[in-house]
Amino acid sequence: MYVVDTDVSIDYLKGVDKAVALIDSIEELYITTITAAELFYGAYNSQNPDKLLPPLKNYLQRFRDIPFQVWDSILFGKIKSALKKKGTPIDDANIMNASIALSYDFTIITRNVKHFQNISGLKILEP
Repeated sequence: MYVVDTDVSIDYLKGVDKAVALIDSIEELYITTITAAELFYGAYNSQNPDKLLPPLKNYLQRFRDIPFQVWDSILFGKIKSALKKKGTPIDDANIMNASIALSYDFTIITRNVKHFQNISGLKILEP
């Protein structure tokens, strides 16, 4: 199973060939509520939300969504602490997405390999 990160979602919405080909080739895809929130923020924060919101809502319909649960918060704390101790912190949204992917043993689809590669046990697929 696969969970799609924000950067790849943005690429898909922009029509980037690699992202479109990969996402269209996988039958069962998931998206976290964290990624959905980031995408909606981007749309509402843009110069033209009315143009961006319809394709975003359409895009999100292709996924099953996964919320951030209590057990994910345990992993979040463990991961954030480990990254801080290593001197390789990343933003909270990425840690939350990684926590969800690890909880379900999913592979995260992202271009942001540099940040995610320091999370032990996380499976990563780069388009």
